[in-house]
Amino acid sequence: MLISFFHKVVKVSKKVALAYLILFLLIVTTVLTVLLLPRGGTEQQPASEAIKKVVQPGKVIYPEQEQVLMWEVSKPNGGKVYLVGSIHVGRESMHSLNSLLTDAFDESDKLAVECDTIAIKNDDVAMLRLARYMVYTDGTTLKDHIPADLLKKVDERLATMSDMEGLTVEQMHTFDATVISDMIRLDMAAKVGYDTDLGIDEHFLQLAKDRGMPIIEIESAVFQAKLFKKFSDEIKEFELRSLLDMSLDDARRELNEMMEVWVSGDTKKFNDWQSEVNDRDLKKMTDREKELWHEYQTKILTDRNVGMADKIEELLNNKKTYFYVVGAAHYFDYSEGDGIISLLVQRGYTIKKY
Repeated sequence: MLISFFHKVVKVSKKVALAYLILFLLIVTTVLTVLLLPRGGTEQQPASEAIKKVVQPGKVIYPEQEQVLMWEVSKPNGGKVYLVGSIHVGRESMHSLNSLLTDAFDESDKLAVECDTIAIKNDDVAMLRLARYMVYTDGTTLKDHIPADLLKKVDERLATMSDMEGLTVEQMHTFDATVISDMIRLDMAAKVGYDTDLGIDEHFLQLAKDRGMPIIEIESAVFQAKLFKKFSDEIKEFELRSLLDMSLDDARRELNEMMEVWVSGDTKKFNDWQSEVNDRDLKKMTDREKELWHEYQTKILTDRNVGMADKIEELLNNKKTYFYVVGAAHYFDYSEGDGIISLLVQRGYTIKKY
């Protein structure tokens, strides 16, 4: 399962804001009020309400041999958008990127990303906005939201993690279960040689910062954190158990497979890999767990894809070239017709695959 941006935010924020958050809980837990989304963040409509009907569907034009997970869409008398599928973790070895990617980036006027992670880790005010969604603010702690047997397993895992910034396991209980899941996920990725600081989106964000290229946030950190915070305790428990049941060998295999299909740039290989991983996971699930998994996937992929496609159409109304980077899974269908590429085709666009 590809990881979403919110998981990265937690990692980068630990060095900047974990101390704030503990202090925050002790002193001002009840003071913060509901904050408005920062400029650039938008609430997403459900797919059923927002998919646009078109008289004539578009199509995808494929090259003889696919090389990168990148597509191009343009509009007559409008703009052009390079659509890039990212993976949110990486290794140093993967940054000898295909020239198709780097040339498209060089041609672009602006970079569009899910969230500007570099800006947020240097913005204390933004981190305090996020704090509301990263911790329990109602007087409860993790032990009030998950069963005792799972809490014991979580504590055992947290005790093995080296990057806890001096916090005790008990202090970690102030964080929402989704944040704990993220910390465990990041720790596993690091132990098998992967780093979110080396993800594709992070790579191009840093390049854009170095060049002074304007950066557009497709969503916002608060929007994404709010999304995960809203998940039910049952979904959060399911996510934690799934992570704790995964061995390091399993994590290494899945990340290595993901890296391999991403480097290939082949849509069929990526789609087949996603289906294989999903089928592998589903075979281990109870009927109720399958329902929770479907709800989770729908919220993090299907519903958000509509807003992402809307943003692409908005950019196409400008006579600029954009380098648009979101998690690769968003371009592919989870349910039939709900991926970004399918949505754009439904709206009449002809898309070129590289």
